Amino acid sequence: MPIPSLRGTTMTMRSPSLLIALALTAMTASALARAPAHESPASPGLTSELPAPPRPRWSTVPGPPEAREMVPGGAVAIAPGVDGKTGRVVLHATALFDQGPVDGLEVQICLEGGKTHEALFRVDTANGTLVKAAFIAALGVPDGLGSAEDSGLPVRGVPLAVTVFWQDVVAKEWRATPLSTLVRDRRTDRPVPALPYIYTGSRMVTTQAIGADGQPTKRERFMLDVTKSVAVNYNEPDALVSSAFPEAGEDIRWETNSALAPATGTKVQIAFERVALPLVLDQGADGGLGRNGATLDDAAIDRLLAEHYGEGVKPALRAVEVRVKSDTGRDQDAAARARLLKAAARAKAWVVPVFVPVVPATTSAK
Repeated sequence: MPIPSLRGTTMTMRSPSLLIALALTAMTASALARAPAHESPASPGLTSELPAPPRPRWSTVPGPPEAREMVPGGAVAIAPGVDGKTGRVVLHATALFDQGPVDGLEVQICLEGGKTHEALFRVDTANGTLVKAAFIAALGVPDGLGSAEDSGLPVRGVPLAVTVFWQDVVAKEWRATPLSTLVRDRRTDRPVPALPYIYTGSRMVTTQAIGADGQPTKRERFMLDVTKSVAVNYNEPDALVSSAFPEAGEDIRWETNSALAPATGTKVQIAFERVALPLVLDQGADGGLGRNGATLDDAAIDRLLAEHYGEGVKPALRAVEVRVKSDTGRDQDAAARARLLKAAARAKAWVVPVFVPVVPATTSAK
C-alpha cells in the first residue's frame, strides 16, 4: 500500500523527527484501513489505469502576479482585464501544511475560520462575500453546479487556471506552480499533474431558526461565508471552486505534495484566471461525445487524446473540456467521464475531463 512521503526525516533511532514520521505513517495507514467501502484502499480509482503523469516542478518567475486590492489592506485583489472575463483574482494566503494531514487534504484553500486542520492554505480574510464579488468582477464567471459529498458526480462549471506564487527564503527567488501539483494521491503514490479547478460559485441555502419572538423564521445564507471553503479537493457543494479530480468523492486519498509545497507559514499569492483547454468536446443528451458537429467513436476519441495529451505532448493543463447542456442529466457526465478515462488509458495520455455548461446552471447541487 502506498504511504505518504515524509520530508526531512533523519534515519536514526534517536531522532524525534523519525518517531514523529513513524507515528504519522501509522496514523495514515490506520485511517486508510478505516475508510468506508467507497474509499477502499484496494480500489485505486478511475485514474489508476492512466500512465504515470510527468512529475511536476515549480517554475522560477520574476515576481508575484499583478493585481490591485479590492479593499485597502485586504487579502483580495483583482486585475479585471479588457472585457471583464480575461482578468485575474489574487488571494493572499498562508501555507498551513508541508506534509499530511493524516486524515486527508479535503480543502485546498479556506478562509479564516475555515477547516484549517485539513486545508493547505488559509486566505487572510473571513469575508466570503468579498471573495465571490472579486470572481464576478474580474472573471465574469457564472455559477456552476457543485456535487454532494460521496455522490460520485463530476462538478459542472467554468475551468480556471489556479497558480500559487511564493518567495523562497533560502533561494531568494519567486516560484510558481499550478495549485493541483501541490497535491499527492496516496492511492496511486503519485503527485497530481497540472489541472484546472472548476468554478461552482458556492450557493445560497434557506435555513430556519427560532426568532426572538419564539416563532420560526427563515433566513437565506451564503454558504461560503458559513463553511469558509474557497477551493476543495473533496466534493463539497458549498465550496466556491472545486477540483477536477475524478476521485473527488474521497478525502483521505489526498495529501500535501511535500516535495513541492512551500514551507509551513510561507506567505503565498494564489492567482485565478479563466483558461482555454487544449481540446473541447460536446456531450449530447444521450451521453454521446462529438466535435464540430460530428459524433466520435472510441477510436476517434483515442486519437484526439493521444494528439493533445499523449506521449511527448506537454499541455499546460491536462484536462479536456466537455460542453454539456444544462438540462442534460448529470448521470451522463459520470458515464462520459468513465468513457474518456478508458480512452485516455488506451491512448497512453494522462488527462481528465471537466464538464462545462453551455447554458449557465443556476440550480443547487443535486
